[in-house]
This record gives sequence, C-alpha cells and structure tokens, in this order.
Amino acid sequence: MNSCTIIVFNYESIGFLRVCIEQIRKYAVPEMGQHIIIADQSIKERELVKKEFGEDTDVTIINMDALCSGYGLDYILQKHKIDSEYICTLDCDAFPTHKEWLTWPISLLKPEGFKFVGGVFFESNFEPIYPPTKFFCMTQCYRVGRTEDYKMLAFHGGFSRFNVRDRGELNYANDDWAKWGGNGDSWSDDAVIAHYWEDKYLTNNKLGLPITHSMGREFGDSDWGAIIDGMVFHLGYSHWSNTIEDNVGKNYGYWKGRLGNGENIVEEMVAIAANYPTGAKAIVWDGTEKRTLNIFNKI
Repeated sequence: MNSCTIIVFNYESIGFLRVCIEQIRKYAVPEMGQHIIIADQSIKERELVKKEFGEDTDVTIINMDALCSGYGLDYILQKHKIDSEYICTLDCDAFPTHKEWLTWPISLLKPEGFKFVGGVFFESNFEPIYPPTKFFCMTQCYRVGRTEDYKMLAFHGGFSRFNVRDRGELNYANDDWAKWGGNGDSWSDDAVIAHYWEDKYLTNNKLGLPITHSMGREFGDSDWGAIIDGMVFHLGYSHWSNTIEDNVGKNYGYWKGRLGNGENIVEEMVAIAANYPTGAKAIVWDGTEKRTLNIFNKI
C-alpha cells in the first residue's frame, strides 16, 4: 500500500501534540507505511518534545526557527529527504477521528485527478489584500497530496508567510508576490502564496472538504471545534488565545485548556459538535472555478 509522511506543526503546545499523535496512532493503517515528522518550532518546550518523542521509531523531530507553520513545511521539504509517496499536514490541534482519515483522501488523488484533498481555507476572488487574481487556498491544518506536488509548491511559491521570509534561511524560485506587494501590502497567511502560485501557473484540481459540524455553534460562537467531513476534528487553537476568547466566547477557553493539558477529550468534543451541522458542501476547484458537491461528505 502507499506510504505517507504526516507532518505535524508544533510550537510550545506539548499537550495538543500528545493528543494529536495519540489520535494518529489510534487510526493508523498497518498496511500503510506511515511516519510522523514533528515540525517543532518550540523554544521553551524543545527538550520536552525531544524527551517525550525522541526515542519513538515512528516519529522524527525536526527543529527550525519559530516563524510560522508554513515556514516549517518549506524547511522540511527543501532541506530534508521525504521518501514517502504522499504527505499529510496537520496542525497539532487537528485530531484524526476516522479510520479512513488518511486512506480516503489518498484514494481520491489519482482516480479523481486531484492534486490536494483537505480542509478549505478560502477562495480569493480579487480581494484587495491579495493579488488581483482568483485562487483557491487549502488549509494547513489538514491537507493530503503527493510528495512531488508538495515539493513543487515549497520550492516555487512557498508555504511560508511572506513577512517572515527575510528572517529564514530558505530561497524560492518565484518572486511574483514580492513584485506585487513589496514589503508593505504583501502580508500573507500560511499556505497562501503556495496555492496562489499553484493556481497561477499549474491550474491544479483540488478538493476542499467542508466543515460539516461545529462545536462553537452550540454556544452561538464562530466555527471553532470543527469536524472536517467526519475525518478530522480541528479545535482552532492559537497562542493569541486571550484575544480569540474575546471573539469566540469563554467556552472555547475551557475546552482549549483541557486539551492543552494533554487530556484526550476528542470523542467528547466530537459528540457535541455532531449535533450542530453547518450544511456546508465539498468544493471542487478546477484551477479557475469552483463547484460544490454533496457526494464526498462522509457525515
């Protein structure tokens, strides 16, 4: 069966990391050769991560500067050899919840002609904060693709945020983003420039999996505690959590605190979120336009 490297992004979040890796192992497929890479940008907890996972045969820890998750992905793809056919990226607050969370997206790549399958970030439709072109951005928290396609994006557009690139040690073949915005208006979130470059030059097909259920909706908040098509539960954690709690509600802080302490309450949270459907549909992007589908939804 196919092999897959699971890259988990971590920054000072050992509790979340424990739960994430526990869930990856819980739903591991014995026939699939899979290996976990922790892209660790921790400073205070670096030795703790090493002590906890450094001797595990199914885990490799790669340390890099604390810049952003996109930089961590570029760093690994540009500087380290990945032998697996596929790569899956996960934020450390994204927890697999289904036995097919990895095999199902992989099964869609070749037969359906998708380059990437995973969570939807946004569709840019001539928004003023981004270059004047349409492109479809996948989220960092859960995305599956072939290793060769990941590398193509990492070396050309790059997954790193633009405003931290001058502090890193990586180089990129394409500088369209810099030409467009310079250092002033060219801020970007993780993965944005990679998928902007992809849709400008490659027009790849992508499948965006919907947030089908949301725990935050129980409390009248935003869509934190999201179920991504029955495959992965994503809390939506941030180190600027005090500000986020002001925006999404104090209930978020309660659940974040329990997970942050390493308490595996994923099933409990999924059970709550399952009562609050969003009605969202899968999105197929053909490189220039999108259409919605119900057929791919697992719940």
